[in-house]
Amino acid sequence: MPDEIGKLEMLKILDCKQNELKELPISIGNCKKMENLSLRKNHIVNLPEEIEDLEKLTLLDLSYNQFKEFPAAIGRCLQLIVLDLSDNVLEKLDAKIGELEKLACLNLSYNRFDQFPIETTKLKKLNFLDLSRNHLKTLPAEIENFKELKGLNLSQNQLETLPDEIGKLQTLDRLDLVNNKLKNLPTSLRNLSKISTLDLRNNEFNDLLHKTINWSLNLNIKLLWFWFIRYEILYSGIEEETLGKKELEELFTYRIRF
Repeated sequence: MPDEIGKLEMLKILDCKQNELKELPISIGNCKKMENLSLRKNHIVNLPEEIEDLEKLTLLDLSYNQFKEFPAAIGRCLQLIVLDLSDNVLEKLDAKIGELEKLACLNLSYNRFDQFPIETTKLKKLNFLDLSRNHLKTLPAEIENFKELKGLNLSQNQLETLPDEIGKLQTLDRLDLVNNKLKNLPTSLRNLSKISTLDLRNNEFNDLLHKTINWSLNLNIKLLWFWFIRYEILYSGIEEETLGKKELEELFTYRIRF
């Protein structure tokens, strides 16, 4: 990316996906009106500290890059609403991410987390969290701190159990647990009074059918999958320029094809 990009001081939207970028110039910090920055499908391993000068940045797409560590400077982009770090090689997060008080959508799928990133539980406004296709084996009790979470995708991990605290996610509408190693579910799941979509396919349940029927009598479940069937979940790409309530809810929509 040419250093001259910093001269575009009125720039609001910059889409540089599918290039051969390895780094950003420090002059990017001069684009102080930037709201939407997409760097999807490049070869970037870090961001300059000057990224924190993008005080109006609300959407940052860093998916399909080569980040091994969470860029700490992102933690100072306090207006961020949507952050996509999917398809990188992250193993942990920096505590700085907990300072993103307005963050509503966080995609960490297709990374290398073998422990749940506890730092995410500091994100009080988080609506959608995608941690699919990692190496998670357990979830922490701190998961109960997600007070506004609506969608949680934990598919394609190695989860064997769920903590009772998952039943305290009172705003949860969608829960995806496809392709894990679950043998049973906590009874606290009954408390998820707003859940409408629960996907339990490809696990190791022995006696699930009567339990799910009992749960569905108490919950407003519109979609309950537990059969061993072929599936494909498509992540809905971030393309919207506006970030109203409706758009946010559509960003992490699960689409299932047979």
